[in-house]
Amino acid sequence: MTVTAQSERAARAPLSRQQVLRAALDYVDQHGLEALSMHKLGAELGVKAMSLYKHVADKDDILDGIVELLWDEIPTEPAAGDWREAIRQLAAALRDLVHRHPHAATLLYSRQEIRERPLRLAHGALRLMRKDGVPEECAVALLRTVFPYGIGYALAELSLPPPPPPGPDSEIALIRQVSGMLSRTVMPIHHRSTQRSRRSGCRPGAGAWGRASRSALISRSSSPAIVAGRVSIAR
Repeated sequence: MTVTAQSERAARAPLSRQQVLRAALDYVDQHGLEALSMHKLGAELGVKAMSLYKHVADKDDILDGIVELLWDEIPTEPAAGDWREAIRQLAAALRDLVHRHPHAATLLYSRQEIRERPLRLAHGALRLMRKDGVPEECAVALLRTVFPYGIGYALAELSLPPPPPPGPDSEIALIRQVSGMLSRTVMPIHHRSTQRSRRSGCRPGAGAWGRASRSALISRSSSPAIVAGRVSIAR
């Protein structure tokens, strides 16, 4: 079989839903979320737009599929046996995910549906915290903080303004810049989880578990987004 024949055969190979979704994510990574359309995605795959409807219902279905692909990039089982290190790894994984897919990552907020993958992520971290005796309400409050801040601060970090001039107050100025750029959808999530934890008698800074949780959330990275995050979380 000639190279030309092989190419024509490959071109005629039927698409799968996974191929369509992966191509959509790649397209968004390259061109931005607003540029995505059924027509452009079909052209990218070498088929007519109508052919895509054999695999996806519509553009909304594609966007939901992209969200699933994003969550699939984070392992569901914590690599660390210690819950503190597991939380660090989860926060870092969320930040890395946003940086790998800056255009698509906004879908993690705009399409907030209950999905199996993040539930499995939370379950794995909760299992480790239960094992080490972290109170249930405290563990849930911690996770409800890590998820929105891990994603939200990474998104803010991507659009950071130029850093302030070096000086004794430069870090504080940068924290204020990042905090002012946070989406309104991020802050209420943390506020509600904090209120719940306080009503249950579980304050993020209270007791030995609180000291340990603050330590777990302090990233080794010098990223200004992480610095801003730990200041807010530790209040």
